[in-house]
Amino acid sequence: MTSVRDIDVHGNDVVIATHGRAFWIMDDVTPLRQIGAYLIKPATTIRFRPAGFTGSPMPKDEPMASNPPFGAYIDYVCGPALAGRPAEAGPHTVTLEILDSNNALVRRYSSADAPPKPDPAKLTTAPEWFVTPSTLKTTPGMHRFVWPLRYPAPAALARGRGGWADGVWAPPGEYTVALTVDGGRLTQPLVVAPDPRLNLPATAYVEEFTLARQIEEMRAAVSTALSDAHEMMKKLKDEGLKRRLNEIADLASEDQWWMLPRSTTSLRYLDTALQKLEAAVDGADAAPTPDAREGWAQLRPVAAATLRAWSEFKGSVP
Repeated sequence: MTSVRDIDVHGNDVVIATHGRAFWIMDDVTPLRQIGAYLIKPATTIRFRPAGFTGSPMPKDEPMASNPPFGAYIDYVCGPALAGRPAEAGPHTVTLEILDSNNALVRRYSSADAPPKPDPAKLTTAPEWFVTPSTLKTTPGMHRFVWPLRYPAPAALARGRGGWADGVWAPPGEYTVALTVDGGRLTQPLVVAPDPRLNLPATAYVEEFTLARQIEEMRAAVSTALSDAHEMMKKLKDEGLKRRLNEIADLASEDQWWMLPRSTTSLRYLDTALQKLEAAVDGADAAPTPDAREGWAQLRPVAAATLRAWSEFKGSVP
């Protein structure tokens, strides 16, 4: 059996030589230079949960290979024709959309969006713990993008990661991958299969997803209100208004952030409670437990009432 030893390009001809006593000449590869984008049909993706926190990162001098990224592998090709784009036309743009079985948008990525980078001034952990997300490449050749099987987090919960912040898990099912390169759109089906180690009905995943999204939506509203309350407190001069604001929000000062909330109806308490409830519902492959459903039944009206009080207070501040 011979193997390819060398490939040379001479003008529009390609010469392929092997370790054996043979070579081939490909005549005129001009058509290959004009091939545009191509989206490869993704393999079925198994929705299993990564290990999560497994301890401190290994020392840099420890020999080891990287683990493969988790998620759905989406492979696409940007053809050589993209390299000939006129400068006045601007940079190439590649967008990727994930659509559910009802053709509703799940998530959208763009090569024009800059990925988040670690800010040494704000990091609370070692830089090695920061994971740079997969990005869309526009250079000619084959590229791989990894979708982490998650919906995007609401902007209020993105914590500086923008569109790369992950929200709730996408349930198993049939999806569509849509790749758009400079206006040309390509689609392929994507199947997300459940963890084969579990025996759950499809309704369990739907119930989990539905409740997690409801909690996430309320949590985003509370988080937005809490952030606004912090900003308002800095500007208020009237002590009476400050006391009323603190009754609603129960803000903690920078040097007392560790203090527990004084009220179970305050924005600060609800922000933490909803975060924990969402993690309990969305953190395991299972239908929501009776305790989780009861917790949501109790928290939802309290959060709604506190948000109404916050809205009324904002309207009363001159």
